[in-house]
Amino acid sequence: MLHKYLHSWDVISTDLRMRNQRKIYRNDLEQLEALNQEYCWSLDLDRIVSKDYDALVLTNFNQVIEWVNGGFERMTGYSAEESVGRRPGFLQGPKTSELAKRRLRTGIHEERDACATLINYRKCGNPYKCKISILPLKNAALRTTHFLAIEKEVT
Repeated sequence: MLHKYLHSWDVISTDLRMRNQRKIYRNDLEQLEALNQEYCWSLDLDRIVSKDYDALVLTNFNQVIEWVNGGFERMTGYSAEESVGRRPGFLQGPKTSELAKRRLRTGIHEERDACATLINYRKCGNPYKCKISILPLKNAALRTTHFLAIEKEVT
């Protein structure tokens, strides 16, 4: 009989986790919509937040961080205040693949989508494997003004 009730807790726990994730995604969507209006990007925001991600990082054209979502702090340990104004390379370290970095840099330089999986480092110094997809954000004149990194920790 106890097993039946414990199974119910699993269902409730999963439901609460899903509700919390939807709330986080809604908050990210609201933040991105405000930035989208400010910069007039031609961007399908629903497509972005429908992806499975842990962190979002917005950089300007020169790859200086302008905004991170709450998931970025949970994943890296760095707050928005510690991250804004820095370049994302501050998360890299000795185990970060040069090939993966080159793949991302080439995509940024060519202003096209880029994807790579690499080792980054948390604030505490621990390494973690992260899949990063970078999207160039273009304004109405089709000029790239920003880049959005969609990041997912992988095992």
